[in-house]
Amino acid sequence: MRQEREIEVWSHRGIWTESAENTLPAFVKAVEMGVDGIELDVQRSLDGELVVAHDEDLLRVAGKEILISQTNWSRLKEVNVSMPRGGNERMPLLKEVLELLEQTDLILNIELKNNIFDYPNLEEDLINLTRQSKMEDRILYSTFNTESAFRLTKLADPGRCALLLAYPLTRPVWLSKNLGLSALNPHYRILKIPGYASLCHRNQIKLETWTVNKKQDIAQMIKKKPRAIISDYPELAISML
Repeated sequence: MRQEREIEVWSHRGIWTESAENTLPAFVKAVEMGVDGIELDVQRSLDGELVVAHDEDLLRVAGKEILISQTNWSRLKEVNVSMPRGGNERMPLLKEVLELLEQTDLILNIELKNNIFDYPNLEEDLINLTRQSKMEDRILYSTFNTESAFRLTKLADPGRCALLLAYPLTRPVWLSKNLGLSALNPHYRILKIPGYASLCHRNQIKLETWTVNKKQDIAQMIKKKPRAIISDYPELAISML
């Protein structure tokens, strides 16, 4: 059982100090550490499988110029994605991660990686899969793609959908309300802007901030009172709460 905390701590792509990012071993480590939630990334293979991977290709994690969107799952599942740390791990299907986390009470934040390749109907495919799981009410959805965020609010509970922000919006409240969102997931530097977090709080916009790794940044973000801190080092964040 996860602990009650005023601010939740989510592991970013699992715990990958010992295991490769976005793999089942990395997610198992996160569960064992006692995080409140896990953030992961989802893309779609050529034959329609929802796979867990951050980059559009496998160059960084496997040294291979393989585009996920142009490759069948039968090929993808054979690729070792343990670079640069080494090992022999494979990318999982999203349904495998759901089966793992169904046995816990953790929150799962699924980022749709559709800001470079806008996979047609990715939102529908994702919602159809998560509705079959035993943890649908613990799943959140996020994307950098504003059109995708809007589509998500028509398919899922808008209260579980968020827009990711790499740069500050000049009118975050206006955009959130026009997209039908109740949450924003800003990079932590955005929340350092004076008044940005308080503006969102006053307008009942939840904040889930990423990727907060340094002690001084975690301390600053705690003062901003987001719903969640997403970190590569969740154990550090947990120790500071």
